[in-house]
Amino acid sequence: MAADQVFAGRDARLPAGRWDVLVVGAGIYGLPVAFFLARHHRARVLVIEDNTIPGECITVNTGGIIRIAYSDLDVVRVAGFAREIYRNPTARLGVARPVHLGFVPTRWGRFVNEDAVPGILAEVTRIARGTGGRLRVVPMADYVQALPPARRATLGRIMDLDDCTHVLVDDDGGFCDGGTALTGLYEACLDAGVCFSLYSSVREFVREGGRITGVVLERWSRRGEAREIVARETVSADRIVLAGGRGNGALVRRAAGWEMPTFTSFHQVPFIRNSPDNDFAQTRYRVGPPGAGRRFETDVEMIDAPTISHWRDVYFRPEGSGLIFGTHHHLLQDDDYEPAGGTIDGVRVGLDQVMIDTLLEVMPHFPALASQGVNLGRTPADIAGGAYYMNPEELPFEGEVPGTGGTVFYAGSGCGTGFKLGPGVAWLLVERLAGVPPADRLIASPALSAERATYFYPPGTSREELLRQFRPVAEGGRLVDMGAAGIAVARG
Repeated sequence: MAADQVFAGRDARLPAGRWDVLVVGAGIYGLPVAFFLARHHRARVLVIEDNTIPGECITVNTGGIIRIAYSDLDVVRVAGFAREIYRNPTARLGVARPVHLGFVPTRWGRFVNEDAVPGILAEVTRIARGTGGRLRVVPMADYVQALPPARRATLGRIMDLDDCTHVLVDDDGGFCDGGTALTGLYEACLDAGVCFSLYSSVREFVREGGRITGVVLERWSRRGEAREIVARETVSADRIVLAGGRGNGALVRRAAGWEMPTFTSFHQVPFIRNSPDNDFAQTRYRVGPPGAGRRFETDVEMIDAPTISHWRDVYFRPEGSGLIFGTHHHLLQDDDYEPAGGTIDGVRVGLDQVMIDTLLEVMPHFPALASQGVNLGRTPADIAGGAYYMNPEELPFEGEVPGTGGTVFYAGSGCGTGFKLGPGVAWLLVERLAGVPPADRLIASPALSAERATYFYPPGTSREELLRQFRPVAEGGRLVDMGAAGIAVARG
């Protein structure tokens, strides 16, 4: 680590001079934006992060599933761009030293039921054909028969094998550890010359005429449970990128007065340990950048199961000798929401009630959820989780914030899909910042840009009006239910 690139604490004054770009937020959008700008455009970039890295952001607490299955084939292309970075970051980023983003190649499957959801087979088949052979659709019976005996037995202990008719298979899929991914991207940024102001929060935007020309940041340290402000500094920049996760809405409001149809959905990811009634088989995976040497490339032992996205809107992912379980839901909470726990038959547990209700609803179809190994926790702190920042389409976007004179840009609000698409969305934003014509960008369509829908609403727009955007399309809203796999079945 270059000591003169990282600033934190009372006496850590930033270098003098104007920055080309300020990036607010060091998550899965902000770090790739900073890296691409510095490496490919030689920009002088400062990242402002409210914590440390990997810190406590949603990227650290995401399920981390890596797949490329989306209904929009342009989104597939962006997901493929990002996945190659996850799979082989050293080569794809072109950095001087090996970088590891925590990718584990377990494979991925979208398990669907054509009888229960008519039309889903045609949809996943269309997606598979559009990926040029990277995905394939297999009848469930054939998929199960082709599995090695140990993996077949483990899959049967996780889910009801008769509850699906087909599988959309991604042999190159798997998952990444979010914290490892951020640490690796941070190292790549340092390699590219990016500077960081840690434990720093944006308090004001500096204006000259109609343009935003910088920010006032406050640097803090922790005193017990409270924050103590230890420094205040004005930083000037030509352009500012907002990539602050669930803080982005407030930043947009402060910068331009606009409101956004983006809200928090807090997800918890319970751990299911390998209890005697589960008896999951184990296997070994090779992880780390290919050819990086023993420091990074190593074998890890984990449960012998693919990463699963299920038509009942739940997912499972290997985690050590057990699994993590997640579900898709649309409960929208305030940005400062903290989980409160819930009750089962009068017993208080750490899992929020919305998660408990889903778990109980789908439990008959997933033996693992009824096992002794499920961790419900005594308090919410016993269960990992984080705040997904959602919009009605549930896909992230990048674009210019209106009313800022072309100086403030946005990246984020991608629900769980943000992690797997983050580096690709960052690349699209950097192409925009660099003036690349739309026709020459990674994708020419607005599938992942602010132009695809209305994202910025006039000052004074009520929360109730913004919430109406989350109604299903059939009810006059914009909500496209992406499910546990980011697939929207075409209707009518």
